[in-house]
Amino acid sequence: MLRTRWGTTRIFLSGLDHPFGANQFYGDYNSWERTKAWYAAVHQAIGENTELTFSYRRHTDLFVLLRDDPQIYTNRHADETFDAAARRHHDLTKVLRLSYGAEGIQDSIISNNLGTHLRRQGAAYANLDLRALKRFSLSVGVREQVYGHQQSFFAPTVSGAAWLSQNVKLRASVSRAFRLPTYTELYYSDPSDLPNPNLKPEQAMTYEAGLDWHLQAHWRAFATVFDRDEKNGIDYVRGSASQPWMAENFDRLRFTGVESGVEGNFAHSQKVTVQFTAIHGALEDEGGEQSEYAFNYPSQNAVVTYQVLTPQGILARTKLGIVHRYQTNAFALWDVSVGWTAKRVRPYLQLTNLTNSDYEDIIGVNMPGRAALVGVEIQGWGKR
Repeated sequence: MLRTRWGTTRIFLSGLDHPFGANQFYGDYNSWERTKAWYAAVHQAIGENTELTFSYRRHTDLFVLLRDDPQIYTNRHADETFDAAARRHHDLTKVLRLSYGAEGIQDSIISNNLGTHLRRQGAAYANLDLRALKRFSLSVGVREQVYGHQQSFFAPTVSGAAWLSQNVKLRASVSRAFRLPTYTELYYSDPSDLPNPNLKPEQAMTYEAGLDWHLQAHWRAFATVFDRDEKNGIDYVRGSASQPWMAENFDRLRFTGVESGVEGNFAHSQKVTVQFTAIHGALEDEGGEQSEYAFNYPSQNAVVTYQVLTPQGILARTKLGIVHRYQTNAFALWDVSVGWTAKRVRPYLQLTNLTNSDYEDIIGVNMPGRAALVGVEIQGWGKR
């Protein structure tokens, strides 16, 4: 972080190198993969109301379908992303704040499987926030995104909240969302997956309403109902288990659900949370095909978590969950972690899937059983 006559300058740099085995992860293959990533970002404040940002990301991937026989199928690719944005904020009155800005993005890929591609997109947005009487809030935003050959998408958002009493808050929101197909969905192929260069962008309308109830000084209960109506949703489908997955658009896909819970906060950063989520999905016309992702969601999910931070700096967490995925049997997952946070050198221990449950997050991909991870985190600059 630097101080200049224009304002504060923040610079962020990062890099990673992850080689790993992927046995059975991409299908019935003993695969191997290595990913590398480099990221750099600059944030420049100009006065109190203006921000300029620029970032660059480069990602490379080496994927070998059969680790013992790489000449059968090997894919190398490198992708780059440039992102530049300008944002401004104005306090129009004591209760009214206007934010607006614009951004431009360019991403490209060079791959022996996906080919060479480049696309650019830009967007402009404005958002108005209102806070009144310390009881009401309203946010109205609009965003216009331009992409492809003079194509555009308009995405409005409205959200608001009201304190019905000192302990009860009502909230609601409506938003329109948009997602371009990824290069993988458009162009990537292997023996298990086929691309679709004719995919349309996803569009969705999301509606949400909820209630927060502060029971006492340390307890809060909440409940939220939501509905997401997708048009041209993207998923991989197949007619039978002997066929490869192929990227396709669903005409209409709708998810309706509820999320509720209770959480309590106590001394020594103790926190207890109990949550339950239920989701129901409906497809206008499934056509007898099997879905790889869209209908592999947890239809019911119950989770209990507890964490404590002792005065000696020991942070301990435990989480027990029961998951019931669509058209599968329910299973339990129990994770425990403990670490020391008082010094710059911070050893930790993570125990995952202590129930040793046999389950799949993705169809045909068996998740790891009981496992333990021991590590050390070293904190560099900054305050302890």
